[in-house]
Amino acid sequence: MNRSKKIAEYALYTALAFLFGYLENLFPLPLPFPGMKIGFANLIFLLTLYKKGLRYTLSLSLLRIVLSAFTFGSLFSLLYSLAGSILSIFLMAF
Repeated sequence: MNRSKKIAEYALYTALAFLFGYLENLFPLPLPFPGMKIGFANLIFLLTLYKKGLRYTLSLSLLRIVLSAFTFGSLFSLLYSLAGSILSIFLMAF
């Protein structure tokens, strides 16, 4: 696969994860803990973990978290999302 296709595929996965995160923020569910989310973006991470590997998925997750924090959140949402995403990816991987 050439470089242009790899970049386009990475951008597509990032956009899908960002979209799922946005939809999750748009329709908050009444969950038992404040700030708790179901994690629809993890569907994309599970797919990339299966197809591309752990390193690719971690970089994709980091990019999505930074984009989401700058778009919708704050410094604390960045930190909480980062901790939750890294933990969930490692649990999915092992």
